[in-house]
Amino acid sequence: MRFTDSPVIDLTVNGAKLSFHQDNGSMHVGTTVWPCSLVLVKFAERWLTSTSTTTDNPYATLLDFHNKRAVELGTGCGVAAMGLYLLGLKEVVLTDIAPVMPALKHNLKRNKPVLGKMLKTAQLHWTNSDQIKALKPPFDFVIAADVVYIEESVGPLLAAMEAMVSDTGVVLLGYQVRSPEAHLLFWEQCNRIFDVEKVPHEHLHLEYAYEESDVYVLRKNFYTDVLLLLRKVQIERKCGLVYCAGNKIWEVGNIVNGSYSCIKGKKETVSDLWGEGESCNIDVPDAQDRNAGSQCNNIEIICN
Repeated sequence: MRFTDSPVIDLTVNGAKLSFHQDNGSMHVGTTVWPCSLVLVKFAERWLTSTSTTTDNPYATLLDFHNKRAVELGTGCGVAAMGLYLLGLKEVVLTDIAPVMPALKHNLKRNKPVLGKMLKTAQLHWTNSDQIKALKPPFDFVIAADVVYIEESVGPLLAAMEAMVSDTGVVLLGYQVRSPEAHLLFWEQCNRIFDVEKVPHEHLHLEYAYEESDVYVLRKNFYTDVLLLLRKVQIERKCGLVYCAGNKIWEVGNIVNGSYSCIKGKKETVSDLWGEGESCNIDVPDAQDRNAGSQCNNIEIICN
């Protein structure tokens, strides 16, 4: 659903009024204002302007935007990025594909008096590593709202999120189910990379708690450190690895082709995927608890 068919949508953030022009007749979904961007901004505003003490505010640390850099993926009309900039982000880069740029720049110019300057924009295809590197990651925050609606884009989207967010950073995701197939694939792959926290619906802004829209907080889980090592191994030795943490079967992205089963606590070897005699093994001590990142410091990779 669209938020409204009105050509102009106003959003008040921290006492300042943003105004967005949308083109519902365009063939590009990015020229429309979608509900999740509004929900995400107003959630942040609710807790950043809360009179609660730090102890009573569960998001005080999460939403500390002071001196923080951010990038928005699939920014569209720029609602989320502009709103969060008004809530304290030091720097934010708004990214999308080329056909959406005219509408984005029009809305940035429209809101320049409120923002105080023209925010940075960049064309970005999630599969383009050069474009990602040009943005100079990592970022403290990766922002995304209403971006999961095509199955084919799920892998590139998650790869871009992982590449851009810092190890201690977060992804702020405004989410609504647009495609059942994309939905299932996204969360299946997302849980391999990120620890996922769903914001309780009652914590959303009371006037922007739309029934079908949610906010998620994604943080890199301890598997990410393993993946970085695996990628290094892949480049240097062309080895594929599978390891087991508790009852969870872990297939390492595009490094391993096919499915492999493993027994709890057992090290698995994947052989002859890239050449005769090349195989790898990985041992993740004390990984039975997938949240025990602090216990998994002694990661051993053996290539032969």
